[in-house]
Amino acid sequence: MFALHETTRRRLTQTGFVVGCLLPTLAIVVCSWRLSRSEYRDAVATALGDRLGLAASIGRVRHPKPDVTLLDEVALADPETGARVARARLIEIESGVDVTTIRLSQLELAASDWSDWWELAQRELRHARRTSGKLRVSAGEITLRLASGDQTLTDVRCQSESSEAGSQLGVSFRVAGREMPEPATLSVFRSRQTSPATAGFELHTGETFLHGGLLIAAWPPAGHLGRHARFRGSLRAVNAATGWEGEIAGQLDDIDLEELVSAQFLHKLSGRGRLDLEHLRFRANRIEQASGALAAGPGRAGRGLLKAAADALGFEPVGEIKTIGQSIPYERLAVAFDIDPHGLSLRGQCPVAPGVALQGHELALMAEPKRASQPVVNLVRWLAPQSEVQAPATRESSALAAILPVPELVPPPSSDDANSAPATARRIRLLPPGTIGPK
Repeated sequence: MFALHETTRRRLTQTGFVVGCLLPTLAIVVCSWRLSRSEYRDAVATALGDRLGLAASIGRVRHPKPDVTLLDEVALADPETGARVARARLIEIESGVDVTTIRLSQLELAASDWSDWWELAQRELRHARRTSGKLRVSAGEITLRLASGDQTLTDVRCQSESSEAGSQLGVSFRVAGREMPEPATLSVFRSRQTSPATAGFELHTGETFLHGGLLIAAWPPAGHLGRHARFRGSLRAVNAATGWEGEIAGQLDDIDLEELVSAQFLHKLSGRGRLDLEHLRFRANRIEQASGALAAGPGRAGRGLLKAAADALGFEPVGEIKTIGQSIPYERLAVAFDIDPHGLSLRGQCPVAPGVALQGHELALMAEPKRASQPVVNLVRWLAPQSEVQAPATRESSALAAILPVPELVPPPSSDDANSAPATARRIRLLPPGTIGPK
């Protein structure tokens, strides 16, 4: 060994300090400064917005670890209108070898219309085919800003997977303030086993009713059920080339009959109701077959509604209703139904007596139709009556005819006799109001 001069030792120590301590520290400071610059933050926001198809803004970008990115005060907006669609206090992204994990804190979503979120989910499912690994997203709480009021979801878990057959995005969640033994699940999928690829979703609520605002956001006509309506059950739908098709089974509760009937038609009907759907199948946005039961009451029913029910649907008044006024009180409305393109079957289920469809205070008011089946168009005649024509072509009746399983207007092109029609599928002519009969 040889002794170093004191000056040499001092210089070596200083060099070691500069190389081993000062330079790495300065590198970290410079890197942090560059990452915190607005140019870098804006670049990250632009990349995020391009990926989601939205305008994105970020308050700050941090990298506490090499594989962890923190995004503070993230806001997403519609690129055309500038309306805010989402906001999060913090987004944490952790990149792994096989899994990318995203944790969301204090997320708010504008969910008055789910169509934009549907398109976003489908964009992500298409993108998942070109990437490897899984994506997991979690949020302790998500606030949905609905037109009918806010709804908070908790314990939200999301995971996406992709294969050659297709991609799937699965979400599980609970509704804040409600006892849920098991979470509700929503699966959004895209199948590449068909050409072109088909997309759809599947919802299972478990034993808990979901807020009606979620129904309205997904299907605006559900707004006619009333703002307090709730759904419990399962739904599967596929967006085929001819339109939506799928199946529904479950219950719709707290239906506002005044909003459903009186607000759309000239008839008067009030009360809260519940619709039990044993099974409903739809194709090309039209009901193909449905079975279930409607129960409601107490409330009031207009005399015109009862007369139309007798004339169009064959319900039979029991005794004479002597109540003064344009509407009468009722205690219970209970009707079971089966509907398909071949006809409509209605059965009274009030407890006062067999076959009673409407009852007052321990008194039968209306009995079920004697005919076992009748044309579906009679339902249109009941709610939008127009005695001069076969089926009234009004704005109200067209909305009903668009979803009911009514027969075809004309026989299929392959028919030898264009003027013939099956006895179970009566030909219907929709004529403007005021037209005197079919020509």
